[in-house]
Amino acid sequence: MNPILLYTDTDKIAGETNFYNEVVPYFQNMYNALQLLGITPTLQDLSSFSQWIRQQNGTLYIENYVTDKLVAQAGGANFNGVPINAAKLKELIVVPDLTSLISVTRAGQIFSQEFNGINIAYLQITNNVISLDAGTAAAITAKWSYYTTTDAGTTKATGLQAICDTLNAYDAANDNQFYTGVANNTFYDQKVKFPLPGLDIRGGQFVVSVSYIADFEANN
Repeated sequence: MNPILLYTDTDKIAGETNFYNEVVPYFQNMYNALQLLGITPTLQDLSSFSQWIRQQNGTLYIENYVTDKLVAQAGGANFNGVPINAAKLKELIVVPDLTSLISVTRAGQIFSQEFNGINIAYLQITNNVISLDAGTAAAITAKWSYYTTTDAGTTKATGLQAICDTLNAYDAANDNQFYTGVANNTFYDQKVKFPLPGLDIRGGQFVVSVSYIADFEANN
């Protein structure tokens, strides 16, 4: 039995899409600042920067990152053919001015944490340009779309949807009086969460409850 779509949270989709549309220029600015220092970062590096800057010693983490990268790029450093210990080399390196890098990294502190951090799978780097991956829009839509996951859930949701269709048709013919009564708690004790198990009210319509179906599927 094919799963059926219960609900697509268009507000969440729009919010997360806007979030990543802001992440792209934010990451690009950090990427450009690092390239000016002779460093080409990965998306994971940039994600780490966005987390470090929120911490008390964030600038120290960034300074250590830059120093470590410069040491690594020096390769097998030597003096007149005699190898130089990497740890000692790190002590000798003069850390470049990181003012611009720190400044563009701090800009990320304004980002909301609603979406639990930055998913770098949604991003890509092509020819030093950061952009959204081609599959990002579909991935975000799928994330906030709720489907039945079992045959029993699909059967239950199909039956409840038929009830919703009947209630909505009834209400459409009666100036939405039943929906208004339910929404305003005038048809039942206000201590009761909802008078119709398995249903919710959303956008002026009776709809199948996503949480009810999830609970049903978990227990059947």
